[in-house]
Amino acid sequence: MFQVVLSEVLVNAELRELYLQQVVMPTFALAETNFTRLVEAGKIRPLDVPLTLRVIAATFLGLLTMRVIGDPQIQSRWDELLDLLTTIMLDGLLPSEGG
Repeated sequence: MFQVVLSEVLVNAELRELYLQQVVMPTFALAETNFTRLVEAGKIRPLDVPLTLRVIAATFLGLLTMRVIGDPQIQSRWDELLDLLTTIMLDGLLPSEGG
């Protein structure tokens, strides 16, 4: 389904606008509200919420695209990605203090 929607959205400007207005923007609005609550509760550090959510979404969209086009690492190790994404997004890439 992802392949079909993505291929149509890329070539059909009218469908792209509908998808943006009816799916993407409402989804981000809901996510921004929830993400902002987490920031306010001190559960995550304060960041630019709209931009942060788009970076996260782009990461997942990119991985789905890589899977669709047949990247062998992504296809053969798909089940490992959730743990790796969690580590990267929650712990970062820098080594922890103290080694």
